[in-house]
Amino acid sequence: MERTEQILTIRPVIPGISEGHTLPLESFQNKTLRPILKLQNSLFISLSRSQLSEFDIPKVNIERRKWFQQRFQRDLSLRNVLIGMVVGLFTEEELHFYLSHKTEISKRIIQMLSERVSNQWY
Repeated sequence: MERTEQILTIRPVIPGISEGHTLPLESFQNKTLRPILKLQNSLFISLSRSQLSEFDIPKVNIERRKWFQQRFQRDLSLRNVLIGMVVGLFTEEELHFYLSHKTEISKRIIQMLSERVSNQWY
């Protein structure tokens, strides 16, 4: 089995994601990023807890979400590890698309991760 087939096989199916008329970046987010984030969820949570446990993280959900967003933007080594955990599960075709839209897709990854981690922090 080829690497592409293996990667696509391990990704969870997320029901309710429409294939309608979406922009390429939106389609990439729904078909590629969301399943990878779901697959890697426990690792993202564990890594975040390990790296951020010494900080005083806000208890109010809105403040906590903003705090994670800012932290993931400022802490470049953590940010790069998190993005690398996603990119490592791309197919070659997805990697080429990512490289041509790197800034926007990296921004989306961090936004989605900060939301995911802040909602599961406590």
